[in-house]
Amino acid sequence: MTLSGLEQPQTPDAEVVTPTDWPQTAGGWGEVLEAALDRCARATSSAAITADDVEIFWQRRDRLAINLCIEGPEPHILSRTDHVVCRVALNGAVGVAVAGPDEDIALAIERAKAARVPTALGLAGPPGARRPTPMVFDPALVEQGVRPGFLDNLADAMVDNLRHESERIGGLRRLDGEVSLCVDQLVVGRRAGTIGMQRAHFAAEVDLNGCGGEQTTLVAAPESWLGVALMAARTWRTLPDGAPVVPHRFKVGPGDVILHPRAFERLLRALFGRMLTLDARGAGELPWGEGELVTDPAFTAVDDPGLDGFATSRPFDDEGLPTQRRALFVQGRLVDVLRGRTPAGTGPRATSLRSLDDPATLKPGLTALLVERGTTPFHDLVDAMPRGILVQALGAVSVEPDGTFSAPIRWGLALERGRHGRVLAPGRWVLRGRLFGGPAGPGMLERLALTRELVDTGTAVLPYVLCGVTAGGR
Repeated sequence: MTLSGLEQPQTPDAEVVTPTDWPQTAGGWGEVLEAALDRCARATSSAAITADDVEIFWQRRDRLAINLCIEGPEPHILSRTDHVVCRVALNGAVGVAVAGPDEDIALAIERAKAARVPTALGLAGPPGARRPTPMVFDPALVEQGVRPGFLDNLADAMVDNLRHESERIGGLRRLDGEVSLCVDQLVVGRRAGTIGMQRAHFAAEVDLNGCGGEQTTLVAAPESWLGVALMAARTWRTLPDGAPVVPHRFKVGPGDVILHPRAFERLLRALFGRMLTLDARGAGELPWGEGELVTDPAFTAVDDPGLDGFATSRPFDDEGLPTQRRALFVQGRLVDVLRGRTPAGTGPRATSLRSLDDPATLKPGLTALLVERGTTPFHDLVDAMPRGILVQALGAVSVEPDGTFSAPIRWGLALERGRHGRVLAPGRWVLRGRLFGGPAGPGMLERLALTRELVDTGTAVLPYVLCGVTAGGR
C-alpha cells in the first residue's frame, strides 16, 4: 500500500504522534496546507541556487479514530504522521534524503545533495494538476467529523443499535471495529513551482464474532448518517446463524468461488502492483505484449484518478505531475502496464506513488479502479452453483514470484442449493490462485462471470465475479 492509500503506516520509520494543534474546522486544514506550500516554496528557492533543481515532497496524515467493542466505544485516538522527502538534481545525478521528524528541510536537502548518484531519469517537469480537479475533500464531511462529540455519538449509536438487535437475536459474543476521519495533505515543491492538495474520507468497519462484518468509505458527507448508525445492527440481523463451516467438511472447486467486489479489488490491487509492471515483463513473468488477448473478453479494467468521490482519486501524483486516466485491459486484451515516467517524459504513465516502507522510492501504482459490469444478475450467478463459496473480505494478499497468490478469508459464506448460507469458520479458510495462466495452471481471469450489479467501495467500482480461484484450508 502507498502513503496515498488508505492503510496506516506500520513501520518504525513512520513516526506517529498525537497532535496538539488539531484543526477544528475545514478552513483550519486549509491554513495548514497554505503554510506548508509557503514553507516548501521558500526551501526550494533557497536550495536551487546551488543545484540544478530541488524537489520537496511533504505529506501529513491527521486521523481521528474510535475503536468499537461490545462494551462500548473506546476513547478516541488522535494521530499524526508526517513524511518529508527531498530530492536534489545536480550535474546529471540525483540524491534522495528522508527528513527526520524534527530535522530542518535545508539540512535534509544537503544530505540529498551529498547522496547523489548518476541517473538518466532526472526530476519531473513543472508541477501541475489534472483538470478538472476531482472532488476529494468535502468541507461538510470534515466539519461534521471534527465537531466535538460527533464521532463519539455516532459510535455510541452503532453499539447501542447492535446491542438492541442482539437482545432479539442472540449469539453475539464479540464486536471489533472502528470509525475514523482521515485528512491527508500533500505538497510537492520544485524550483518551477509548488502544488498542494488535501483529501479527506470517513471510514467505518464492524466485525461480528470474527466471521462476518461490513465496511464503508465516504468522501462526501451523506444526507443522513442513519445507515452508518445501523450498520452493525443490520449486519448482525443478516448474518447466518449455526455452526461455522470448516474447510474439510465443505469442498469446492476452482469454478465455485464468487468474490465480493471489495475482495476482488483487494486481489487486483495486490496482483496488478506485482505482476502488471515492466519489472515483471523483464523477468519473464508477464510474457504478453500490448494488444494480446490475456484474460476473458468480458474483462475491462481502467485506472482513473480523476473521478469524483473516491478516496483514492487525486489531481497529481507524488512527483507533482498531473494524473492520467489509463486503460489496463479492454475486452480481455492487455492495453498497458503500470509504467513509470520515462527520461524523455513522453508516453503514457501510471501514477507515481511513494511506498510506506520506503518513502524515498517512487513506484507506479493504482488509484481509483474501475471494472466494467457483466450481464448476469447476482442471484442468477448464485443460483447456477449447486455448491460454492462467497468471499466477502480478505486479509493480506501474499504474491509469489511465479504469480501464485494466497490470502486468508476474513468473511465468507458457504452456499449450497436448497440450504441457507452458512458463515465460514474464522481463521480456517484461504483463497489461492494465479493472476495469469501458464504451464502451472489457468489464471483467475481466464474465465469470468461478472455480475450486472456494481458496488462502489469508496476506492473502486467493481462487480461481483465468479473466477478461477480456489478456497480451502490453510
